[in-house]
Amino acid sequence: MPMSPPASIAFAPVSLTASQAMQFENMMTQQVQDAVLARTMQLSSDNKLDSDWRHVGTLGHLKAFKIRGVDSFSSTSSWATTLKRSSRATACTVDDRISTSTCTSTSQRSVQSRMKMSTATHRTVGATIGRHNPLDPCPPLQSSRIFGRVQGNYRDIVDVHYATNSVDFVQRQKLLSPGVIDGAVLLNIRSTRDNYLGIKWLAENTFAGKRDVCFVEMTGYTTDTDGQEIGFVALASVDVPECPELTGSMKLTRVRMKRTTLITPAEDEPKTTSEVFVMGAIEANESALVALAQYRLKMAVLNDISLVIDSQNIAKQKLAPHKNWVPDECRPSCSICSRKFHFVNRRRHHCRLCGDIVCKTCYVVRAVPGIVDPVEGYSSDPVICRTKFCVRCVVSLRVMDKQLDRFSRRISRTLNADTVNMSDSSFVSQSPASGMRDSSITYFKRGTNAKHILDLGQLFQISASLDIDPRMDNDDEIDDINAWVRSMDSQQSRSDYEIFV
Repeated sequence: MPMSPPASIAFAPVSLTASQAMQFENMMTQQVQDAVLARTMQLSSDNKLDSDWRHVGTLGHLKAFKIRGVDSFSSTSSWATTLKRSSRATACTVDDRISTSTCTSTSQRSVQSRMKMSTATHRTVGATIGRHNPLDPCPPLQSSRIFGRVQGNYRDIVDVHYATNSVDFVQRQKLLSPGVIDGAVLLNIRSTRDNYLGIKWLAENTFAGKRDVCFVEMTGYTTDTDGQEIGFVALASVDVPECPELTGSMKLTRVRMKRTTLITPAEDEPKTTSEVFVMGAIEANESALVALAQYRLKMAVLNDISLVIDSQNIAKQKLAPHKNWVPDECRPSCSICSRKFHFVNRRRHHCRLCGDIVCKTCYVVRAVPGIVDPVEGYSSDPVICRTKFCVRCVVSLRVMDKQLDRFSRRISRTLNADTVNMSDSSFVSQSPASGMRDSSITYFKRGTNAKHILDLGQLFQISASLDIDPRMDNDDEIDDINAWVRSMDSQQSRSDYEIFV
């Protein structure tokens, strides 16, 4: 049932001091370091976990494990925090929690000492193990790990989570999870694509009912002990006065949780395949069946991440108006595989992006944000619909996205674009109802203070002058790629969890 009025309009803009922003950054940096250390130790033991960890499911190349209490590699300084005093046992004042002693860098601790510490030593204040008292206002804490291999470039996977306005944020979350109800970007502390820090709110219709979470999110890149680049998406619950609990008006249950996702390129196929490691914890008081369904959904989202990447690439394009579609009588055979059409076993299908006609073996179905209108394209309504696109367009967009990403970084270096250091916190206020899309880059010409904006159309014009073709080099490769695209589609697992919704 849709929520009315939209919950995102209920929040006032969040205001932070420079000290509070730095404390949030320290907290999230510590959380990422904890996950990097946990991943390093797990890889050193050939992905074998202690006997306390319980295996809860496998999907594709992904495995999920859970444990009651706190992960032994999770620092207490990186758990839920708040800007004002709270009666909850798992939340305390930022100024009280983050201090010199609690924010000591993980790199300064020896791996041996961290391994010797027991789970009880790292236990979050208020976390419980074993049976939970239903009268206790603080639910038990449950930690989890999900790891394995997924299709998709590691930078594309990180980019899926990058959103600086509420419209993009809700649309991307709906692509990732079908249960998302609403969301809002409450504050952008730092909003560069490779180095983001902000506060967001998200509401979902989960297997356990309607839940919401207000959290700090940080995305970016770091390196492990071997010097390999790691993409990360880290979030942790936060209590801010501007984002109150909506238990009354919206009947939402506020959830406290944290999660860190690490993504690295696979050794054998670094351009198209990635290794993921997810380390999380949540206050949970749900049945075993509901918890199992939640884990399967999380694995399904990761397993289908390549489809979300395709959807985002498509969403950046304008759909072909119905009047520009190729007429049926002009295509006696498929424009890709050249098989002749037949009204029984090989019917015509129009690609919504290029308008050409293909057969059923040469198109794929992808989710796109907004209601598809044959004339206007997308609407502003953040509804996700599934429609048809030919494999030529899908694969071409993948190639174009990679070349555009590389070329954008080259342009930034050439124009001497300002880069933001991880230790610097520049504030960019964000209205929760803002809906402007990012389709350009801002830069400063060398030796001047004048700001310039370069849109994507200009990028393609420059790429043409530099002999960089953003399209496919050879359409003949499409026949070979068809099988690869369809094999990727065969791995999608939405049907595995739709029965629970």
